[in-house]
Amino acid sequence: MIEVKNLSKVFRLPSDKRDTIFESIKNIRNPIKYTDLWALRNINFKVKKGEFLGIIGENGSGKTTLLKIIAKVLNPTKGYVKTSGRVVPFLELGLGFHDDLTGRENVYLYSQIMGLNRKEVDQKIDGIIKFSGLKRFIDSNLKTYSSGMKVRLAFSTAIQTDPDILLVDEVLAVGDMEFQQKCFDVFEKFKNDKKTVLYVSHDINSVKKFCDRAILLNKGRQIIIDEPGYVVDKYIYSVIRGKDKKIEFRTKDNEPDFGRIEDLKKAVNIRWGTREIEITKVELFDKFNKKNNVFVSGDPMKIRMYYKKNKDVENPIFGVGIFHEDGSHCFGTNTDVEKYKIKKIKNIGYIDFNIKKLSMWGGNFYLNVMVHDDKHYHYDWHNKMYMFKVIKLNNYDQGLFNLDCKWKISK
Repeated sequence: MIEVKNLSKVFRLPSDKRDTIFESIKNIRNPIKYTDLWALRNINFKVKKGEFLGIIGENGSGKTTLLKIIAKVLNPTKGYVKTSGRVVPFLELGLGFHDDLTGRENVYLYSQIMGLNRKEVDQKIDGIIKFSGLKRFIDSNLKTYSSGMKVRLAFSTAIQTDPDILLVDEVLAVGDMEFQQKCFDVFEKFKNDKKTVLYVSHDINSVKKFCDRAILLNKGRQIIIDEPGYVVDKYIYSVIRGKDKKIEFRTKDNEPDFGRIEDLKKAVNIRWGTREIEITKVELFDKFNKKNNVFVSGDPMKIRMYYKKNKDVENPIFGVGIFHEDGSHCFGTNTDVEKYKIKKIKNIGYIDFNIKKLSMWGGNFYLNVMVHDDKHYHYDWHNKMYMFKVIKLNNYDQGLFNLDCKWKISK
């Protein structure tokens, strides 16, 4: 249905401003200088009939430009796009609408832009108004509509044009929850009817739900096209690594006075022990085996403890503890509890603790790491010396933890 081949788009932006006649006359002998902005570079993909293709990426990555070229609103600088069937773009809020016309008049105007004649619109107008839920306001001027009402009217009109290919930009985010659900019901119907949809959205949960494949764009370049869950994960962790500042691991080399051991366990950034075995470094790894300090709820995490043996000891026990930033103890375990017996260790090495699924919904957490013997004789104890962050991708579930649970009603 869609073939995009070696597609590139460049915009020429003026480097110097000439907003007034005086500025233009003053610089009449100096030609305007331009800077090339490559919105897209060498994009290649094909979309089959009935396929939902998600397009994700940060603002400015070229998503909307790509849809506009497919819709023939813009021409490419290089490459080409081939489409088969009626293409209906749903790109910008109010595109094709006129504020001085009524909602009803705008339906006729927008439908004709989409390729319908007046007779066809007459047959569909009642269905359009009903789906939009704007019957009370349909004969009011569009200038009195909210942005959400305009989206309702535009989307309701677009889907009545019976598209073979629907191009949907982020505009659905303006609609309320009820209307978004109606739109998603339409997407389900389109999937059953083998319609082809290109869907641009920052709502990555809807991308994973509806799309068969997804493309990740970054600064105009096609990074990956694959199964949506995999592409979304790549996107999330690339944003985390690029935008979130790392929470630096904190260490303190000077030994404290022991005092009360329970008071020390409440303290932050404290270290104690005999150093017969020394934990020299701690690293955290995300699901892509990349070092990270920020993770997504529900994803795996690996804690790697590097050690150095300064004296021969037998049966060392390695452990971890996780605390919420408010100080509450969330989790703790060690190799002895998990029945992982270690008789002897190398002079230098590391041990991994693999968490299959982070069950916290979100927040900042302290991490304890330690090594001791079976009588809790401490070789090295790092008390809340490390921090990591967990983020969640939806706002539906509440609380601190994500429990593995399900509902079941009696029959």
